[in-house]
Amino acid sequence: PMLWLAMAVMLAPAWSLDAAWPAACLAAVALASGLWRLWFMLWIDRDRPLEAATLCSAERQVQVNAALSGLMWSAATVWLMPHLTSHQATLHMGILLGASCVASFYMSLIGRSFEWIAIPSAASLIGVALWTRPEQLLEVVVGTGVFVVALMRGASTASWMPMPKSSRFTSTCAS
Repeated sequence: PMLWLAMAVMLAPAWSLDAAWPAACLAAVALASGLWRLWFMLWIDRDRPLEAATLCSAERQVQVNAALSGLMWSAATVWLMPHLTSHQATLHMGILLGASCVASFYMSLIGRSFEWIAIPSAASLIGVALWTRPEQLLEVVVGTGVFVVALMRGASTASWMPMPKSSRFTSTCAS
């Protein structure tokens, strides 16, 4: 999946660092998350309506996988960003924010899945900028903040967007 490609590009500079074991851990989490997603796609029977219990289980699995991905992106940012050159950091931010864009399109339809990815990713990026990159503080903090607020606002409108009934997901699970 695209998750693996994005994480591979993001972690490429990490293999040259003295301690590469965090990159191996993050790569393992990305591999596990991607395999879980592939298994989930095979597990869901799209040819027939799902029972309420199965639907609730599916919603929980998507949200837990989203939280795992959010933590993975966040850990990659906190660990790797301080060691990157400005060009590498720009690529890192592009991948991180691009993944949030993709997540806002797909994950906003299922519970709080999008928030589980976007908030940890953005918070870690802003935190690392505050901590390690004071010369880029305004651009990173304000730019990321405005960008994520816009994505959150757009994602919140997904519940009323016109789409075929077959592709709309309405939660029947208790929050």
